[in-house]
Amino acid sequence: MSDYGSSDNEPLSALVNKSKKRKICGRQSDVHKHFNNHSFETGPSCNCERYRCFEVTTPEERAHIVSEFNKMSNRNEQNNYCCGLISVKGIQRRRPRQDERVANLRDNSYDFKVRIKDGTSVKEIQICQLAFRNMHRITKRRLITLKKYISSEGNSLKDMRGKHKNRRHALSKEQYENMHEHIKSFKGRKAHYSLMKSDKIYLPEDLNVKKMWNMY
Repeated sequence: MSDYGSSDNEPLSALVNKSKKRKICGRQSDVHKHFNNHSFETGPSCNCERYRCFEVTTPEERAHIVSEFNKMSNRNEQNNYCCGLISVKGIQRRRPRQDERVANLRDNSYDFKVRIKDGTSVKEIQICQLAFRNMHRITKRRLITLKKYISSEGNSLKDMRGKHKNRRHALSKEQYENMHEHIKSFKGRKAHYSLMKSDKIYLPEDLNVKKMWNMY
């Protein structure tokens, strides 16, 4: 390993740690920027003629809804809140244009509402599905998942992202640690010709990922 370094070289542990820090900070910055720009803003009007959702609610009330929704601590709390505002109704009468055996019929219909604080009391206002999505800034896919889960289970959906065990190619914690230690064992150097001050550390030109992999 020492063949790839010189007396003025320094270990790559700094490179690994700084690179991880930059990635984490960059992701947090991007998420924070997106969060500030979009999360607290109500979506466009649904132009609903049946409920007139954006006419029976004020801009201040809609801003309060999306603000409080995004202040919830986690996705499970948001799902519980949404499920409490969705009602399921069975469809009793159907008039399909096709044969009932081939017609794409829904088993349930859904009502949506929002809760608005009116002085010392709280009133519930029925709205359409698109308005419900836009007032809470949730995606169509997420709402479909919530509706299916309410219909089948009768309660709210728990967030299982990242908790499933079917990652066939996942590496163990020990493997990650071994790889990091292997990378740290190499020595890098700072740029000699750069006029800008930088924390970047470079590997020697005769070393590449393939060689590092073979050494591992």
